[in-house]
Amino acid sequence: LSPNGGDKPTGELAAAIADAFGSFDKFRAQFHAAATTVQGSGWAALGWDTLGNKLLIFQVYDHQTNFPLGIVPLLLLDMWEHAFYLQYKNVK
Repeated sequence: LSPNGGDKPTGELAAAIADAFGSFDKFRAQFHAAATTVQGSGWAALGWDTLGNKLLIFQVYDHQTNFPLGIVPLLLLDMWEHAFYLQYKNVK
């Protein structure tokens, strides 16, 4: 993750993203929506659902570890104020 972005994933991750979200661009749009709609402090998360064998996007609030049961977190995006406030103020 960087301002200029990176390359799209390949292999098993690319296949799992395509299965769960339809395409990498759709995944990115859904992950962006999850991140920018966190109310207050929290994280946007991508996790592997070990029960359903698929990827899920969800939000983690405050200091909670409110991961759904059976989810293995793979990617967490910090949306706490300290992660962006000095550069972007309150514009996520």
